[in-house]
Amino acid sequence: MGRRRQVAWILILIVDGGLVAWGAMAAISPDHLLGPHGVPILTAGYEGFTGTSWTDLAATSPATARYMGVLFRMYGIFNVAFGLMAIAITVTAFRRGEVWAWWALLIGNTIALVSAMTYDRIVNAIGIFELFHRNSRIDCCVQPISAMRRATIGAIIMTPGVPFSHPDSAARLGVRM
Repeated sequence: MGRRRQVAWILILIVDGGLVAWGAMAAISPDHLLGPHGVPILTAGYEGFTGTSWTDLAATSPATARYMGVLFRMYGIFNVAFGLMAIAITVTAFRRGEVWAWWALLIGNTIALVSAMTYDRIVNAIGIFELFHRNSRIDCCVQPISAMRRATIGAIIMTPGVPFSHPDSAARLGVRM
C-alpha cells in the first residue's frame, strides 16, 4: 500500500469515527450532547431555527417535544449506521485499492458531511466557523464530540489525500499504489 493511500484511509477512518461517536451520543443521550454555549444541541437547534424557547415548547406541547427527541435520536442512529459502513469500506476495500470503494467513500462522505453542515447552518446551532469565534478557549476544549461534528475540519483534513489515493489518478501521475 502506498503512503498516500495509507494516510488517506487513516484520515477517513478518523472522520468517520467522529461521525460514529457523535451519532452514538445523539442516539443515547441527546440532552448531554452540547451545542453552542453549553446548551444541549437539540435545544439549541430548535431555538436557533424557531427563535422560540424549547422550554415553552415542552410546556405547551410535550408530545411534540418528545417526538422531536425521537427524530433526533434516529438521526443519531443513522449517523452511526453510515459511519460504521464507511469505516468497514475504508478498512477493507479502500485499503486494497478497489476503485468502487474510493468512489463510494468520496460520494458518501461528501453527502454526509455537507448535509450535517447544512443542518447546522439552517438551525443556527453549530456554525461552520464557530470553532474560530468562540468566546472561550475552554468552551471549545470541553466539547470534543461537538468539535468532531464540525465536518468542515474533517473535510479539509480528508480532501488532500483523496484525489491521490484513487488508483487511476495515481497511475496517471506515475505513482505506484
